[in-house]
Amino acid sequence: MKITTIPAWHAAGATPIFLDSPGVAPGLTGYQGSETGYIIRFTNGLTVLWTGDSGLISDWATDREFYKPNLAVTHSDGLFTMSVGEAVFAVDHLIRPVTVITEHLNQVSTSGGKVVSGTRLEAFINEEHHANIMVPLSGLPISCDGEGNCAGAGAIPRDDNH
Repeated sequence: MKITTIPAWHAAGATPIFLDSPGVAPGLTGYQGSETGYIIRFTNGLTVLWTGDSGLISDWATDREFYKPNLAVTHSDGLFTMSVGEAVFAVDHLIRPVTVITEHLNQVSTSGGKVVSGTRLEAFINEEHHANIMVPLSGLPISCDGEGNCAGAGAIPRDDNH
C-alpha cells in the first residue's frame, strides 16, 4: 500500500477547548494545521481518492489524470466541506471513480439501514449520475476489489433509474 498526501481546503480554526495549550484568548480560535486529503493505492489496484474535509477544488482532476482513482471517499456537509451539488460535481466531473463512499452526508440520514427521505444523502443519491454509491452503515463492512467495485449492505449500484 502507498499513501500520498494531497491538498484539501477548509477553515482550520478550533475553539480553545480543543487545543492542547491554553494560549488562545477567549472568543478567538486557534490554528489547527493544514487540511489534507489522500491518495491510497493498494497492491490489488484499488486506488482511493480521499477528499478530506475539503471544499471543492480543481486539483482532483489532476489527481484523476495521474493516480487514476477508482474509488472516491467524499466529505460533504455544506458547512465546512462541499455541499451536495459540489460533491456531485466533484464525483461526476473531476474524480470520475467507479464507486463513491459518502462521508458526513449519512449523519442522521439512515435508519435501520435505509436512507431517510428528505436528507442530504437522499439528495446526493438522486443527483449522482456517474458512480456507484456506497453508504457507510455503522458496524457493517464494505469490501472493494481492485477495480473500485464495492459490496456491502450500503451498496446503491447505478442502473437506468439513476
